[in-house]
Amino acid sequence: MTTLLNGLTYEVNVSFNGTPTDITDDVVSVQITRGRSRQLDQMTAGTCTITVRNDTRKFDPFNTASATGSTTRPRMPVFVAVGHTAADYKIFTGFVDDVMVDWDRTNIGTVTYRCVDAFSIFANQVMTAHTATQQTTSQRIFAVLFRPEVDWNGGYTVSPGVATLQADTVPAGTNVLNYLHRIAQAEQGRVFMDRTGLFTFRDRYDTYQSTVNLGFVDTDGAAGSGDLVYQTYAVEYGTVNLYNRVETQRVGGTVQTAEDTASQADYLIRTLSYTDLLNVDDQGAADVGQLLLGKYADPELHVREVSFLVSSAKAVASALAFVKEPGDVVEVTKTFDTGTPTTDTRQVAVEQISHDITPSQHRITFRFGSTDGRSFLVLNNATLGRLDYNLLAF
Repeated sequence: MTTLLNGLTYEVNVSFNGTPTDITDDVVSVQITRGRSRQLDQMTAGTCTITVRNDTRKFDPFNTASATGSTTRPRMPVFVAVGHTAADYKIFTGFVDDVMVDWDRTNIGTVTYRCVDAFSIFANQVMTAHTATQQTTSQRIFAVLFRPEVDWNGGYTVSPGVATLQADTVPAGTNVLNYLHRIAQAEQGRVFMDRTGLFTFRDRYDTYQSTVNLGFVDTDGAAGSGDLVYQTYAVEYGTVNLYNRVETQRVGGTVQTAEDTASQADYLIRTLSYTDLLNVDDQGAADVGQLLLGKYADPELHVREVSFLVSSAKAVASALAFVKEPGDVVEVTKTFDTGTPTTDTRQVAVEQISHDITPSQHRITFRFGSTDGRSFLVLNNATLGRLDYNLLAF
């Protein structure tokens, strides 16, 4: 472990020949990205790029005299961790995918480990032909993970699930990751690998039950113990996620159409179409359409992202940022010197988490999706229990 200039302690660990090895002292930089850039995208495999000094050929795979270099292989386990007094919080867990060795003309060398999380394993697995029974989404997730040709033993966090899936004839050669995404699509939930390497399924209601314990503000004076001051703040307002006609169709079912005619009158017709859904009946497919229409029928003035620096001076809030996952809800506040209102506060769902770490600083960028402002009010819920935001009647 190594303490950097921001006062935080880091560990970059690679398992050479099965032996976990702390290489932090040789690290030049680390870049991590997990999640998805937009709310309607599929979750992608998390990536981590680790660059280390290699002037002595310590990490050179061609150097048979080096214990680390000579045992370098693809698929070596790797993790990156950070903390206040110790590297307590893993922020990436995965495997080395590629090793890149670079030299300049003065023999100054670097080795770059390009790493991915375990989504890359599912992406390269296929299932044998079988018939799935009618199940909830969480039951289907377990059925896939525990199939002998998948044999997932890396741990998991799986929400109960809301949607029920139909019995399904799965043909031989069906890609495992693609099928997991189809389950998430029928649920309108999220599947991803968390920062510790656990397979994670969050159902459609999981975000609304998220505890809002981290805030972002624009001045040190406004920052409490659970707040971080952002360096950049970006807002988006447009048609990227504007859909006022949603067509959904389950396998073997008929097309279900949900429309918002008021939105169509204002913005013209914009259609989102989901076919081959695994939902058990047409009503289940229609529920997906109504859920999507409720979120995207009107353009939203949307906080797209914030970036911020973490340090030991803000240890409590930094730790809260380290453990955030896609689907967690945070609060973002922006103040203005002129105009009305002078303060804007919004709760947003984290969709993508990026880390850029060098010896001098650690910058994190959160990209956001919206929480559903057209959902009905839920008492004692931090996200759906806000007057003047959520609907009051069914």
